[in-house]
Amino acid sequence: MTRNVAGITFPPHLILALETIEQAKEPILKEYSLGDFPELKNLGCEEPVLAQIDVNPLGDSIWLQIRFSGKFGRSCGRCLESIPSEYSLKTMLQLEKKSDTGAEWLDDDVNGVDEYHLKIGPDVRDFSLEDMLREQLLLQFGFDLLPDLNSDGVCLVCNKKPFKLSELRGTEEKPDPRWEKLKKLK
Repeated sequence: MTRNVAGITFPPHLILALETIEQAKEPILKEYSLGDFPELKNLGCEEPVLAQIDVNPLGDSIWLQIRFSGKFGRSCGRCLESIPSEYSLKTMLQLEKKSDTGAEWLDDDVNGVDEYHLKIGPDVRDFSLEDMLREQLLLQFGFDLLPDLNSDGVCLVCNKKPFKLSELRGTEEKPDPRWEKLKKLK
């Protein structure tokens, strides 16, 4: 599913074409749909995903500074309601050409958690940014949101008092009777 905005057709998914990089004279602005990426949808990402890509050739490599931005919803760990959020993530990608075919993602010891290194062969025309985005979202936001409470016991994110299991059941939680039998064994 491509999108046409102001006469510009946006590609589906999070694919970046090498031709686009090689012809870039100024920052590249891309708007992506999530398409067939259930992992990103499961994280609560919403369409569109925006990417601003600065291209910096340096020797035999091309360095891409990529800033992803968009919206996602996650659940408050206290009240379990959805909390709409926005993200803006910055990551670096080093593209390097190689003589054999295919693409090879390298895991260098010198790279930080927001830096990637991709060697590409002459047959490679494009590559996906989806794994980078998913990894950065998980590293920077986690998605198991359990916010702190203020001095009144109210959640700092959703401004609600957290519920207690005993309130849901209507009575205080009773100990499991099997524990009593174990205590008698002493």
